[in-house]
Amino acid sequence: MGNLAKRSMTGIVYVGAIVGCILSGDIAVLILSMLFSALGVAEFSMLSEKDRIHRASFIMDIAGGMLLTFSIAMCYSSLSASTPLFLLAWLLWVLGRMIVELYIHQQDALTHLCHSIAAQIYIALPLGLLNLVNTLSWPLTMFMFILIWLNDTGAFIVGSQLGRHRLFERISPKKSWEGFWGGMFFCIVASAAVCFIYPGVFSGIMPIGCWIGYGVLVSAFATWGDLVESMIKRTLGVKDSGNILPGHGGILDRIDSLLFVIPLTFIYIVIARSII
Repeated sequence: MGNLAKRSMTGIVYVGAIVGCILSGDIAVLILSMLFSALGVAEFSMLSEKDRIHRASFIMDIAGGMLLTFSIAMCYSSLSASTPLFLLAWLLWVLGRMIVELYIHQQDALTHLCHSIAAQIYIALPLGLLNLVNTLSWPLTMFMFILIWLNDTGAFIVGSQLGRHRLFERISPKKSWEGFWGGMFFCIVASAAVCFIYPGVFSGIMPIGCWIGYGVLVSAFATWGDLVESMIKRTLGVKDSGNILPGHGGILDRIDSLLFVIPLTFIYIVIARSII
């Protein structure tokens, strides 16, 4: 099977899994977010630690990421009264993680701890917020993913045909300003179209002007998320974050934009609802 066929097949399964989970309800989204958290934190640990990885810290990092994702997800659920207990459990995990580092006998303990906490904030926290966005509005969750995919598609189509001026050559030599504006154009058109074609789907959340603004911000933050992951890989001297997804690389290669767009979406909706 050629690389293009592998990429297509993997992409179909990936998109199908996400759409299926969103349509299936909150529990399915929670399972998906915790799976992404576990895989993402594991991948980040293997990238940053390489041959210095320790089994105890590796297992603890994955468990901590899943616990943080779950704790945040509980904020708007039927178990919201227990949220402080879950968050306290994660704080105990932080203390335990530092204590465990005492007994691993590594000279660069501070570096390992920084990598561990960075994975929690960079990966597990946004994926926890995904559940809050989904609780506020599952159509919004679906639309958020669609905008990210459209931004990638628009950037690729326009960038491959018209790309001349490098967007951030130091980090990602292939990205162009033309591709960036192409992706943003796709997001703006989609934001306007969904409000005209399905005017009731986001009823009571935001007017059309705010949705167009949201499309602009999703495009910008999706690009920043992609660039940050590229910066991490370039710093560590790797091309892909992993090989779990045939033809696409690692899980972080697929959710890099999502990790920035989720917090943006949650903050944007909360602010918009408070002032509209």
